Order: sequence, then C-alpha cells, then structure tokens
Amino acid sequence: MATATQTIATETAIEHPAALRWEVAQIVHVLQTLPIEKVIDVRDYVFFLQSRYGSEQLVDERDEWSDEDLVDATRLSMHYATQSLGLTDDHQ
Repeated sequence: MATATQTIATETAIEHPAALRWEVAQIVHVLQTLPIEKVIDVRDYVFFLQSRYGSEQLVDERDEWSDEDLVDATRLSMHYATQSLGLTDDHQ
C-alpha cells in the first residue's frame, strides 16, 4: 500500500517533468539494492507495461531546467526534508 508521501509524489510526477525525473531516480536507487534476478523481473514488467499502456512519445530528457522545474524541485526537496525530519508540512 502506498504511503501518503508516495501518493503525492506520484500525482506530482504525472504533471511535472522534474518530479518525474525524481521518481525515476528513486526507482533506480531501489533497483540497485535488488538481486539481479529481481531486476530482470522488474525490467520484464516495465516492458509489459510499456507494450500495454505506453506510447511512442518519449520522456523529455533535456538537461535544461525551466523556472517551473526549479520551483518543483525546491518544493519537493522541502517536502522531503520536512518529512525526513518528522516536521509537519503545512504548505501542501
């Protein structure tokens, strides 16, 4: 079951490229902790999802950060820091 923080991050990732990059980085980080057999299982599942729901449109991989990207990254960083320190995040 997803936590509230994971749900917020997922919903944000759908709307904002910087958040999507953050989500992908988190997934890659977790994958690096798994045994190779499980990484292969994840790869196969991702390919399945792509064949079923994916489109030919690729994710924008530009290196430039727009003002919106910077605002999103700052907001998500502050949210993560607040949650990590156990403080309340009243700005949501």
